[in-house]
Order: sequence, then structure tokens, then C-alpha cells
Amino acid sequence: MTPIEIIPGEGTAMSPSRLTAYLGCPRKYRYRYRDKAPEERTPIALIFGSAVHEAAESWFKQFNAVRMSLAEVQAEFCRAFRDLVGLADDRDKPVDWGKDNAADLEGMGGLMMEALVTQTKDKPLKVLGTETAFEIELVKGNTVRGFIDLILDAGDGRYIVVDLKTAAKPYGPEKLLHDHQPTIYIAAAERMLNAQGKVSFEYWILSKTKVPTLRVLPVH
Repeated sequence: MTPIEIIPGEGTAMSPSRLTAYLGCPRKYRYRYRDKAPEERTPIALIFGSAVHEAAESWFKQFNAVRMSLAEVQAEFCRAFRDLVGLADDRDKPVDWGKDNAADLEGMGGLMMEALVTQTKDKPLKVLGTETAFEIELVKGNTVRGFIDLILDAGDGRYIVVDLKTAAKPYGPEKLLHDHQPTIYIAAAERMLNAQGKVSFEYWILSKTKVPTLRVLPVH
């Protein structure tokens, strides 16, 4: 991809999130990644989203065996959330809470875990992997590294790559049309699974709303 080729002195590996940052704002990318400007505070949205992913990973890891209860998944979210807040403080990058507070966010996280569990527990999902690491060479000498949230066996030699997102607002068609992430993740999964042309991609959007829901958005 051209955006990787034109970053001088960057090296040969990049994550999908860094690529997204570059495409969104090259100046912000340079400030954060190349100049390595220190961040004085940790955004609470980053901590919240990471805690959601940790709890979701625990839920899907045991999906094919003895599943966790809803209370256990909610407890896993609270544990991860508190650990990440403490880690930010330990690193002298205290949390930027904005207008949020810990009690409200833990409550919201619990509701979002309830939506995730109740909307997936009865589905005939066959989980092949969670947080699966990949490295794919886009062009010679330039690679992208990342993690796939969830890989599902869809049967008949087909697979589904899932990326879990938390969002307060709906994903619009413009986001789905121009997003490079599905292309990268599909290519990576096809190589890992030796399944050329047999991998599809879905966003699972867990809404951060008064009544959270899980929305599945296939990307074609």
C-alpha cells in the first residue's frame, strides 16, 4: 500500500491502527509515532474499549466448551477495567475521565456484556481463534501486524473474520465502503487458513448506548 511506502525512516512493519492513523491525519501520525511525543494522560475511551475486548475474548475462548456465566463475563470486564486504570496511574499517565466516572462506566460495561452474551449464547458459532496474531506482507519488505478478534468456522470450508467494535454512534455506509481493515484481515486469514476466496468479514458493533445492542455488519 502506498501510505506505507511513503513514510521515510519508518521501518518495515505497521499495525492496522497505525495505518488508519496515517490515512486519517499524517501530521497527527508523525507527532504520535515518528516524533514519539509523550502522551500525558490516558483517554478513558481507550481503557473502556480494551476492557470490553478482554471480557469478550474470555467469553469466546470458552464458547465451544463450558461457557462462562453472564455474571462471570461482567466480573471479567470490571477486573480488566480496574486493572487498566491502575496501570495508567502506575505509568504516570493518569486517566482522562472527561465527563465520565468509574461507577457509570462499569455499569455501562456490564450492560454491554449482557447484550453480547444474550445475543450470541444461542447462536451455533464454532470459534476457531480469539485475538489471533498475524503478519502479512503487503508489498515486498513492508508488512502489517495485528490481531484478529475472532475467527469463526462457517462450515463447508468457509470462515468468518470478526472485528468487535464499541461505538456510541452507528457505523455509516461511508465507513464501511472505504475501510481498509477488512481487506487486510481477510488476506491475513486466507493465508493462515489456506482458504483463498473462502473468508468473509463482519464488524460486530457493540453499542455504547442506554440500551446496548450487538449489531452484525457484513462487509462485502
